[in-house]
Amino acid sequence: MIQQKLQLIQICPEEFKELLLKGVIERLDRLENQLQPQSPTEYLTVKEAADLLKVDRGTLYNWKDKGFIQFYGIGNRVYLKRAELEEAIIPLNCKLIQP
Repeated sequence: MIQQKLQLIQICPEEFKELLLKGVIERLDRLENQLQPQSPTEYLTVKEAADLLKVDRGTLYNWKDKGFIQFYGIGNRVYLKRAELEEAIIPLNCKLIQP
């Protein structure tokens, strides 16, 4: 381990205390973020995804072909990640026409 010397010039004890405390708080915040429990990935079947988005299953396959969504598989089963479906939904900047 390499030890470094730190020489404090023209800093009062109160300023040093604030800098030290700020550094400790930043490290604790980073550690807290790393230790947050991760929610498990929720996988949906094509039917479940279609039901969720209220579209036909064929629409999901079209969106996949166009690169809007990604399919995942195990064996001959096909799944979609719910979080990725929600991220694929984008805000529209158009006004809705009302009758």
